[in-house]
Amino acid sequence: MNELLYQVPEFYSLYNYRRQVIEQIFQALQGEDAAEKKVSLLQSELRLNTSILKRDFKVYGAFSYRHWVVDQWMKVAEEDATALAALLTALEKEKENCRLLLELDARNFHSWNYRRWALLQLEKANEIREKCNKENETAPPLTGFFLPDEEAELSFTVEKIQSNFSNYSAWHQRGYIVRKALARRGSSTQTDKEEVIPSLWRVISDDFKYLLQSIFCDPNDQASWCYAGFCFELFRQFEEGFLSYYASQSSLHTDDDESTALLHQCHGDIRDAFVQATVNLIREQKALQEDKECFLPYYFLLNEILQLRQTVQAGDSKDGQRLQRYVALLPEVLEGAEGLDGVIASLQSHLVTVDPYRREMYRNLYQQTP
Repeated sequence: MNELLYQVPEFYSLYNYRRQVIEQIFQALQGEDAAEKKVSLLQSELRLNTSILKRDFKVYGAFSYRHWVVDQWMKVAEEDATALAALLTALEKEKENCRLLLELDARNFHSWNYRRWALLQLEKANEIREKCNKENETAPPLTGFFLPDEEAELSFTVEKIQSNFSNYSAWHQRGYIVRKALARRGSSTQTDKEEVIPSLWRVISDDFKYLLQSIFCDPNDQASWCYAGFCFELFRQFEEGFLSYYASQSSLHTDDDESTALLHQCHGDIRDAFVQATVNLIREQKALQEDKECFLPYYFLLNEILQLRQTVQAGDSKDGQRLQRYVALLPEVLEGAEGLDGVIASLQSHLVTVDPYRREMYRNLYQQTP
């Protein structure tokens, strides 16, 4: 059976058969050494699975089976301290294995998904260890917003993004880590929010820098524009705290590069700074006569303008001021863009012209927003 799986890694039925066999073996194991034997069997399954993934590292069935093996190990670890220690070691190795797979293909979403899942299992295993050792009764409360493993993962994503700005999975992983940390805080008090603002600002300001590098390298790469939407969402959620924190750090601000200079110019408002950067990008594309091939910057601006108009109609005065700033700014690069309706029509006209395959989507987007 091992050789058959090695030769035909996509043989899904064989994975299911192995599951059934192992479940039967587990039920038959009794005695003090049952946990040890179960761990030994699961370790051998991981070794077999590793040999399969070395042969083809994009097999759904192999990754699914690897999930199942670790899940079974987790069940054993809940009842046996030795199995738990072995599991913690194995999960650390799983992180390293994913890193090696991503060295082969940095955009392998199978590896990214499995790495994300393995990190969750590592967190669960550590919770079991703390419960067993009763560390939860004596350990001091966490003071940092991000856990050490999350900080390490953020650094890992930076490495992958800087080697390839079009790495969707790396951008997604950054957003996932931030959302996970926010969810862990739950319904935080105002004091809690003030404590986490510096950590969140560090991430979002770094993201702003990477996004600028990305959109100027390839204006039509979707990965960075998609992630920019997440950054805008995060900034809206903590806008007051971000702006206050940026102002309090004014003596430390420098204009060492374009990103920090733009932030300084916009007083720390990342939404304003990114829109200004997008306008600068369009201006540069026009100067190089490459604007006829450029559509994502225009789509991003159109989407932002339409969203702002909706919130203004709902009574948001701050967004009303922001919308006025953008409407005043965009005629610099949009011909015939006078007033809000003119800006929207000009953006839509450009998109329909340069991206005709999606022209009906652009027309529908414009028409459905009153």
